[in-house]
Amino acid sequence: MIVKKCPNCGIQAESSNQFVCVKCGVKLKALPEKISPSNPPKNPFIAATLAFLLVGLGQVYLGQVRKGVTLFISAILVGLLTFGVGCIVMFVISPVDAYKIAQKLKAGQTVDQWEFF
Repeated sequence: MIVKKCPNCGIQAESSNQFVCVKCGVKLKALPEKISPSNPPKNPFIAATLAFLLVGLGQVYLGQVRKGVTLFISAILVGLLTFGVGCIVMFVISPVDAYKIAQKLKAGQTVDQWEFF
């Protein structure tokens, strides 16, 4: 077993799959670019519901963390620039995307970190 240490603070990583140092927050390894289906598969309805409650949350649930955070920040910016009107589009796109991506994962397909629909 390979033991990883943080290059910044020297603390031992809790596991070889750890992405960020728990002490100082330095990135230990990159997030995966491809998301593989989980076992048991993630539920498309739960993904869509989470994305409806908070734009991007369904994507984070599915493993598309960067895309989910980007959608959330984009929804805030679009909402501010359009006085809230543009957020309506984001509240439709996010759940539909989360549902479609969850269906692909449930069918056994891998998806890209930034893949839509």
